Amino acid sequence: MCGIVGLYKPLGAVQPSEDVVARMRDRMAHRGPDGVGLWSSSDQRCVLGHRRLSIIDLSTAALQPMLNAAGTVAVVFNGEIYNHADLRQKLAALGKYTWKTDHSDTEMLLHAYEEWGVDCIEQFYGMFAVIIYDSRDPARPVVHLIRDRVGIKPLYFAKTAAGAWLFASEIRALLAHPDVSAEMDRTAFWHYLTFIVTPAPMTLFRGIFKMPAGHTITIDHKGTASARQWWDCRPDAGGMFSEHDLSEPEAVTELTRLLKQSIARRMVSDVPFGVLLSGGVDSSLNVALMSELMSRPVTTPT
Repeated sequence: MCGIVGLYKPLGAVQPSEDVVARMRDRMAHRGPDGVGLWSSSDQRCVLGHRRLSIIDLSTAALQPMLNAAGTVAVVFNGEIYNHADLRQKLAALGKYTWKTDHSDTEMLLHAYEEWGVDCIEQFYGMFAVIIYDSRDPARPVVHLIRDRVGIKPLYFAKTAAGAWLFASEIRALLAHPDVSAEMDRTAFWHYLTFIVTPAPMTLFRGIFKMPAGHTITIDHKGTASARQWWDCRPDAGGMFSEHDLSEPEAVTELTRLLKQSIARRMVSDVPFGVLLSGGVDSSLNVALMSELMSRPVTTPT
């Protein structure tokens, strides 16, 4: 768990914003005790901040915000891309990029975006919330917000009356900006009382929104935002087998294979990991399958 934050002012007068973004970032100090970073574009129109919890590549070379070699693309990233090593090999084979880290998934993400654009996320297995500032066309810079398929990692955004866009992992960070108030959204509150949840993109705070899962938002140089759903849990027509295509033993074998593959992907880490046991079937199944993939007993704090 890391904390990411950003500010983008596409139009109007520009005032230095590093101090306010630093305050917003540090409202989430609990999300990242292992490192802190802040970066602003040369024209001060974009400021990105990061609080780091180190999981993959613990070196200082993997600190964020991270920039490409030309300094024209900047990224802050919360999460983990489980297949980052395979994608890094794919990118390295192109011979186009200089790598400054041994195995940072953030650096892989940065170069994947340079190579394939926002569609690079179609190749990612993982949980992630990402803010990318792209000024490779200096006259038409853009900001991309990305959230993983099922919304494991959070990302919230707001727009001030002056036209500045704000982004953060937590609402409390957005409330640290002087132009954002903690006014209740009564419609969202009605939804909460009705459904015990505030459906995305609404939150309980007026003017503060949460990115829906499996979506990207692009904000252009004029400040115009456009959203796109890049993943949906519904199977494509004809693209998935039905329950009648497999016998019961075959279905059990396939489900076991998929569960093992999913757990193996999530065991990629440069720090110790374990399983929190609730006493239910799901956590017990995780431990049972993890034990088959490990040479030591699974750590199971309760």
